[in-house]
Amino acid sequence: DALPICKMADTAVTVVVNLRLGDLVWGKLGRYPPWPGKIVTPPKDLKKPKGKKCFFVKFFGTEDHAWIKVERLKPFHAHKEEMIKIAKGKRFLQAVDAVEDYIKKVKARELAKEQAKDQTSTEEKKRRNSSDEKTKKTAASEKHKSDGRTKKVNGDIKKKKILSGAVKKKVLSSAVKKKLLSSAVKKKLLSSAVKKKLLS
Repeated sequence: DALPICKMADTAVTVVVNLRLGDLVWGKLGRYPPWPGKIVTPPKDLKKPKGKKCFFVKFFGTEDHAWIKVERLKPFHAHKEEMIKIAKGKRFLQAVDAVEDYIKKVKARELAKEQAKDQTSTEEKKRRNSSDEKTKKTAASEKHKSDGRTKKVNGDIKKKKILSGAVKKKVLSSAVKKKLLSSAVKKKLLSSAVKKKLLS
C-alpha cells in the first residue's frame, strides 16, 4: 500500500495530503457534489484505471463506489464544514450522518479494545500478585513447618538425654518410668540398652 501524495489546488496554494486505505474523504465524481466516502480495497475483479493516480472509494449513504482521481479527493475532517455549506440535500445530509455513525462505531470499538487490554493487564497484575502472595505464604508455611520440626527434634533429643540420665541415676519412680518409657518407645527415642534399664 504505497501512500500516493494528493496535491489539491486550494486557492492558488498547493496543499500536499497523504491519503491511504481506510481514510475518510470527500470525493467529487462528475457533476455530483463532493460526497463523503471511505477509501477501500477494490474487489479483485475490478481493475484500476490507467493514467492518473486514483483510489477506490465507497460512498456513504448510498451503495455507490468508484475509482476517484487523487486530485478530486479531500480529507473528510479537514473539509467537513466547507462541504456541508455547499450541499444541503436530504440524501447528502443522510450520508454525512452515516459517516458520523461510522466514526462513533470506530471510536467505540477502539475504546472497547483499549478497555479489554486494560482489563487484561489488570487481571494479569492481580494474577501475578496472587501468585506472589501464594509463594510468600507457601514459603512462610514451609519455614513454620521447618521451625516446628526443628523444635520437635530438639525437644525429643532433650527428652532422650533427660530420660537416659535419669535411668543412669535411677531417680525415677516406677510410674514415671512407665510413662516415659511408653512415650519414648512410641517415638522410638531410646536405645535398647536404655529400655532394658528402665524395665528393670
